[in-house]
Amino acid sequence: MHLHTQKKQDNKNQPAAEKGFQNKHANRAAFQLVDQQPAVLTQRKVQEMANNSKQVKQLRAFQEIITSSPKAQDTTFGKGHAPVVQRKLDEDFEHGGKDEANEKASCKAFANQVSNYVDQAYADLMSGNVAAWKGAKITTFLKLLLAGKPAALVHAGNAIEERVYALMEGNMQLKWTPQYSERMGGSSFPDIVINLKSGKEALIDITSDRGHILGKAGSWTTSTQYIYIAEAYFPSIYKDQLPIILEGVQNGGIDQAIVEQKLAKIELERKQRAEVRKTENEEARDIYWSYGNFTNFADEAFEGDKTEAAIWMRQHGMGTYKGVPRKAQKKGLTPEQRIEKRKKTARARLNKMTPEELKEANKRKLAQQAQAEVKRKRAAAIKKKREEGLSNEEKRLL
Repeated sequence: MHLHTQKKQDNKNQPAAEKGFQNKHANRAAFQLVDQQPAVLTQRKVQEMANNSKQVKQLRAFQEIITSSPKAQDTTFGKGHAPVVQRKLDEDFEHGGKDEANEKASCKAFANQVSNYVDQAYADLMSGNVAAWKGAKITTFLKLLLAGKPAALVHAGNAIEERVYALMEGNMQLKWTPQYSERMGGSSFPDIVINLKSGKEALIDITSDRGHILGKAGSWTTSTQYIYIAEAYFPSIYKDQLPIILEGVQNGGIDQAIVEQKLAKIELERKQRAEVRKTENEEARDIYWSYGNFTNFADEAFEGDKTEAAIWMRQHGMGTYKGVPRKAQKKGLTPEQRIEKRKKTARARLNKMTPEELKEANKRKLAQQAQAEVKRKRAAAIKKKREEGLSNEEKRLL
């Protein structure tokens, strides 16, 4: 592949996709792929990022012990125990319920305590201080983490949630239920449901995806049953952060300062890669537009090979430009194939579940079935009552 100002081919045996642009104009420097590996980071630069990165600021924002509960007071800090970070609880959501019994204040105090436990669990997980954690979800997470499987990410949030439940046990002032609201049935599963004396409820979700309850089913923000709604959030955990957790787990926990440095280094490398990519794409767009359109570009730079030209365009963020062929779409599955695929996925998921996870899944399934049965009986009763009020002629017409 070469620029239109250089018609001579240097190596005819070289595949078009692997040829570099040689010149755009006589005064243009050679276009080469920029090395995407960042330069070696100096200790000063890493420390600077440690002091200024968003995620590390969250980790260092609040160093006090989070609650006066016995479990919180027993938490020791040092090697293997990260100082707890406190973030602002997201609770500015609309709700349909009215606080007629003046219960919202106690709900807020409860939610703040949950948020503190979430912060504690996140900090301990990032530093690998999980020796005291128990449960099926942390077991699954650690199994995948130690095996080097990126799928561990899927279970990180579940492990944090499980740990929060353990910290809450016996330390909360209000009655609460995990992952079940009678009014919602099986339409949605709030992580924590506060069961108030008035019969109303308050909902708290543990999440790294802030604001996602707004898209959930179950009338979170509109039902008159819910007088308070909040999200106790923690920062997202990414694939390139798993080695930090792994190191901590293998060493029984690592110091907070080391966690901060490693997070800062990862963030710096991300920014460098993004900057390299941005520069590459800007240069690629300049080169593309020097040909005027995709047809000219493919003919002159790729010797008419539109497939290779399209691949290059997509790699540089121009896959939607006019004239670029769309990627071939996979043929859709038939309804029967979709059903069989769902069954196969369900069987595979069941085979991977621990006994504790199976027990929990069966509990949710039974709750959904019970709720469905209640709805069915209610609908039948309404129908019967309506029919009893009809005349014989009206029934005949039905």
